Amino acid sequence: MTNHPYEHFESHPCWSVLEQALEELVENRDFVVATPRPYIVGSLTKALVDAGLVPEKGDP
Repeated sequence: MTNHPYEHFESHPCWSVLEQALEELVENRDFVVATPRPYIVGSLTKALVDAGLVPEKGDP
């Protein structure tokens, strides 16, 4: 991956789930992506963490 502000979330369990979901939406032509994917996936992962819906990386 290239440098982006969400690099610290790349190993979070949500990252791969959100990345795969985004890929499926794009493949099905349900969603058009103009923004680099790490920014989209990172932003969504951060939103879930900030809302307390998923734990921070490393939390039990």
